[in-house]
Amino acid sequence: MPVSLVAGQNGNYTFSGTLGQTLGLGISGLSTTPAGGNVTIAVNGPDSQLINCSSYTSTGGGCNLPALTSTGTYTVRVDPYTTYAAALTLTLSNDVSGTLIANAAVTPVSTTRSGQNARYTFSGTAGQNVSLLWTNSTFAGYWSYIRVYQPDGKELTNTYFADTASGRGSGTLDMYGLPVTGTYPAFLDTYLCGRLSMGL
Repeated sequence: MPVSLVAGQNGNYTFSGTLGQTLGLGISGLSTTPAGGNVTIAVNGPDSQLINCSSYTSTGGGCNLPALTSTGTYTVRVDPYTTYAAALTLTLSNDVSGTLIANAAVTPVSTTRSGQNARYTFSGTAGQNVSLLWTNSTFAGYWSYIRVYQPDGKELTNTYFADTASGRGSGTLDMYGLPVTGTYPAFLDTYLCGRLSMGL
């Protein structure tokens, strides 16, 4: 969604969400008048604030929304700094999702929209040793992360990745002695507003 705000103007943009839905919000093409300003962005739920995303400058960025807390109408609030005018594009996306199976063929993973992330799950047994491998990443930047969570939602471990040219386009994340039996989410948190292609 293109957004254009004159000096002193704020913007409110709504979307419909469902309980438990996971979304990424991309902020791209940001410019301010005069140059050098920023915008703050927050997402409000039907009853309360869902998340205060951040303050964004000309590089733009992405905001990872927590799982939606209820079904209803959500509002993205865009607030330019003081009397700056601002223009930007907001892109709301569902997470790419799927299932990883141990010792199976490589699972291709691709994101296609600004700010979109990926969320894959795998089954684990208490005490099991597991390694998550990734290859052929085309995603630039050193602030993309793979975060693995325990079944109860606590973060188990993480590592960063980038594109192949950087030397972090392939790698391994080892997990020794899984703490419990259950389903483990592997969340690919992509840097800024790029798009991702890799294999897991």
